[in-house]
Amino acid sequence: MRRELKVFILLSLVSLFADMTYEAARGVLGPYTELLGGTALVAGGLALGDLIGYLTRAASGGLVHRLRNPRLYWGLVFLGYAVNLGAVPLLALAGRWEEAFALVIAERVGKGLRAPARDVILAEVTEGLGRERGFALHEVMDQVGAVAGPLIVALAASGYGVRFALALLAVPAAVSIALLVSAYALYPIPREASEATVGRGVGLGEHLIIAGMGLSLMILPVWPVLTYGLSPERASALYGLAMGVDAVVALVIAVVGSRVSGYTSVIIVSLAALIGGLVAVGALSYGGGLLFLLAAVGWGVFMGVFEVYSRSGVAWLVGVGGRGLGYGLLGLYSAVGLAAGGLVWGFLVYRGVLGLWIPLILFLAPFSLIAGGVLVRRRPLG
Repeated sequence: MRRELKVFILLSLVSLFADMTYEAARGVLGPYTELLGGTALVAGGLALGDLIGYLTRAASGGLVHRLRNPRLYWGLVFLGYAVNLGAVPLLALAGRWEEAFALVIAERVGKGLRAPARDVILAEVTEGLGRERGFALHEVMDQVGAVAGPLIVALAASGYGVRFALALLAVPAAVSIALLVSAYALYPIPREASEATVGRGVGLGEHLIIAGMGLSLMILPVWPVLTYGLSPERASALYGLAMGVDAVVALVIAVVGSRVSGYTSVIIVSLAALIGGLVAVGALSYGGGLLFLLAAVGWGVFMGVFEVYSRSGVAWLVGVGGRGLGYGLLGLYSAVGLAAGGLVWGFLVYRGVLGLWIPLILFLAPFSLIAGGVLVRRRPLG
């Protein structure tokens, strides 16, 4: 078996056990916040961690691009996973909601620290496999962990309490770190950090396309708005449906492989956001069980498409020597998209003018993608 394929399998297993750890914890953060005396406002404020996490990606990506040191790449990956996964079982020791809040922020920061450098390494080791297929299979493994983890916590919490369930997550966290050590031993020097590789910047066209992909995350904050007022059981079932759809979409992309790639793939990100946004507007405007189901499916489709094609798109667009910066910029614009999306969805629902979402999603991300595509038209469309 080729070394790169072994590293890809190991990193995919790292993500499986990592998602099993932190996605399991995220599933019980609402009830756990209440247990520690936090209000609903505190539970909602936990979303701040995602914003800070994406901003951390921007800083981390810029750092590895500037210094281009192999020790820094793997150092950030190890530090990020250690913080990301270490914070989760420590939640079991929290005595106040403030302590849990700080640990949630730390967990997101850890994910932000390791994501750009990890994605650079994944982009390199998936070249022989086909980058779109590689990132898709990696996302499938992510979602296996994201589904298994909450199930384990649900079973453990029902029998022994939520604190025991959170402490139990130290086991998959430790497995993830052990697998990461094995991946490092096989691939200690990424080509991106090689002295023979000339670092490059990101041109205006590439910048605009990355911005368009990141801004498409404006759809993401619709979830708490969409499920506001639903019972916990119904909201949880819809979330499970969305995660399952995410996994199925990633699996489909893995089968399709490189037949959809390049500029075509990044345009699909914007189209998925548009379709998901339109269905969400319908569900919020008219209600009804079927529309909520369709909205959950649309949200899951977008997440599956975004997780695969945004990362493979940056690797295609920027090339060796600039991928760290490219992934950092994706993190920056994703943070902008998340913040703007939260404000936009909240305002539109509050004012009762949901229809304004349609021109926003029609013109913001697609305009940026199309303008960027014109500037990089020298590249093949897919």
